[in-house]
Amino acid sequence: MRILVPLITCAAVTVVSFSSVVAQDECSGAIAVVTGANGPFDSTGMTTSSPPFSCVASGGSDMWFSYAATAAGDATVETCGAGFDTCIEAYSGTCAALTSLACNDDACGLQSRITFPVMTGTTYYIRVGGFAAATGSFPLLIDVTPPEVTLAQIQVAGLGALTGSFDVSGPAGNDLMLGVTHLDGRFYVSGGNNGPNPNTVFVFDESGNLLDSFPEISTTTFGYRDGATDGMSVMFGCEDGIYVHDPDGNLRTTVMAANGPQAVASPITGPGLAQLGIYRGLAYNPMGNGGNGSFWTATFASDLLECDLDGNVLTTLTNNIGWSIYGLAWDPYTQTLLANSVPNAGDIGQIDPVTGNLLRTIPRPINPGSAQGGLSPVMPAYDAGKGALSADGAWEVAGLDQASPDTVVRYRVHLWRNNFRNGYEEGRLLTAAGMLPLDPVPVKTMNAGNTISFTVEPLPVGPRPVFYLLNVGPDAVINGTTIMGRSHMIPELVALSDMSTPAGAYLSLMGRTGSTSTIPVPALNDLDYLRVQALTINPAGNGALAATNQMFFRYTSCAVLENFDALSQGTGNYPVGWSDGGGVRQWSVDAAGTPSGGTGPSSAVSLPNYMYCETSSPAVAGDTYVMNTDVYASSRLSMGTLTFELSRVGATIGTLEVRMDDGSGTFSTLLLSYTGPEPGGAEWTTEAITLPSPLPANIQFQFHYVRGTSFTGDIAIDDVCLK
Repeated sequence: MRILVPLITCAAVTVVSFSSVVAQDECSGAIAVVTGANGPFDSTGMTTSSPPFSCVASGGSDMWFSYAATAAGDATVETCGAGFDTCIEAYSGTCAALTSLACNDDACGLQSRITFPVMTGTTYYIRVGGFAAATGSFPLLIDVTPPEVTLAQIQVAGLGALTGSFDVSGPAGNDLMLGVTHLDGRFYVSGGNNGPNPNTVFVFDESGNLLDSFPEISTTTFGYRDGATDGMSVMFGCEDGIYVHDPDGNLRTTVMAANGPQAVASPITGPGLAQLGIYRGLAYNPMGNGGNGSFWTATFASDLLECDLDGNVLTTLTNNIGWSIYGLAWDPYTQTLLANSVPNAGDIGQIDPVTGNLLRTIPRPINPGSAQGGLSPVMPAYDAGKGALSADGAWEVAGLDQASPDTVVRYRVHLWRNNFRNGYEEGRLLTAAGMLPLDPVPVKTMNAGNTISFTVEPLPVGPRPVFYLLNVGPDAVINGTTIMGRSHMIPELVALSDMSTPAGAYLSLMGRTGSTSTIPVPALNDLDYLRVQALTINPAGNGALAATNQMFFRYTSCAVLENFDALSQGTGNYPVGWSDGGGVRQWSVDAAGTPSGGTGPSSAVSLPNYMYCETSSPAVAGDTYVMNTDVYASSRLSMGTLTFELSRVGATIGTLEVRMDDGSGTFSTLLLSYTGPEPGGAEWTTEAITLPSPLPANIQFQFHYVRGTSFTGDIAIDDVCLK
């Protein structure tokens, strides 16, 4: 395999003194300006450049400036205080190919102000003119404000990477561990024995050594479930309510909130408990309810409730995702919830507490298929009460896997970025298969004939060398466990090599941040994985290198694979080249279960999306849904087969016909038809169709569905594959 290594070049930088520059009225002669106060300048005698100002038709007599950003953020440029009516516009690109970023006429009186995003090391062009071509003297003030910390900035590298685990399987006769919370370097794990009380809370150190225990107050069969903390107390939910203990196990009647100590009953009951029947998953937000503190709680597949400290319901999030929550944790920096799990026995899900939408998932790879348990932020002892983000910018959650053995597992949720640690930067790795755009989705599918592309997002200090590490084979999917030769010198680096257990050969490639490297897909077997991780030079902080997040590709031998995952959800959002075939209604993209109960799949086969037919009103019996695929060259096929995943869940499933165009555009060849619900009751089945031989040079397929007698007729497909 040939690997192309991009060349790295350095450009000379010329510093120009303001005193030696003659003002120019064309972009090519732009005056260099800097952050802070510039000028005053005088536009007398300037001519009007092209293109025209985008925000004011009469703008003219303009003067040009170039600004090389030395920091990333939002740049504000203003002419406030000028002696005439100004207008101002900023551009990216080159003088020969300008792209407008912001334009303004009147912002501070008759003078102008604009704000636009800038990146370190990028040059921008600023154009100042006069309304109705007025001229005169003006200052130019430039200020760059660091951008607000966003979810993307916090969630940079290592999403879901494992940082440790230990066995908590039933000490002292408790048969089942249920909940967990973390406080002052200790894990508090609730144990239930499904028999005679007392049940017990066990206290472990961060290495899993049993330090202490105390009896649970609840006398219910299983006792305490999930735990939470306010930074001073440990709290557990159960059938009785929410009990609040000090770290030694004594009951408490106050909790800490943003507004100071708040009185609570112990146990806390109220309408929330009456609605759920049990406080099973539990998280505490000290900023909730106007700074008085609030609990988030749920049970099994219930809705999510936010309750005040008396148990009154403040917010209800409808369970439209299919979560089955045993554990909850509150993330103070993204102001979101983490839930164990989505769906039942699935991954840890991040949920928007305003909309209830699922933002992302974190794999639970320690005990695959195990039941989920409690979930807790891992709070540093030296930062108690201030949220779970530690001094180095890392944040973890601890989840309980109910399995053999019961296990507490620690996950990294947020990693280092310049915002958090004195220049220590972990750049985010982006990847793509084929012609798709680079993005941060951690697991992708690649097929025969694809290439893969990858880059590390530009970092605030600017471009720097990057070493890409690529692992190939069935072991490459294993995500960061300690048995893989993981380096403890470079956080989150996974060194899957011939010296690891399991072993795996790896390739390396050199590039730089902000540039894209592309290689052909190596020879893989069906369903093998390719893993990509990168190392970047770290200019500050502890250590010379920083690791990125891991990205994974699953290989399929499909010449064409369409899993609908790159589409926006909604009606008629077809893949590129696909189209509506002229039915009464159109197919729709969905991800988390159709709106009506008892019909349609609960989730996709390959997350997140699938394609389905919505048969609720205004649809009526006999309505058609027709979707045509793109046209494909039959020479690309090695086996002459069409496979796809089919979901027929519902009492009134109509008829799906899969048709092929024989070259005439009429889709006259019926390949197969399906009527009624899946006889075996499976949510998804894999359908394989052998195509007729010989095939025409170009082939196209049609999915033609006829609605049944009622709304319980939603049919769905996923993972359409041509081989």
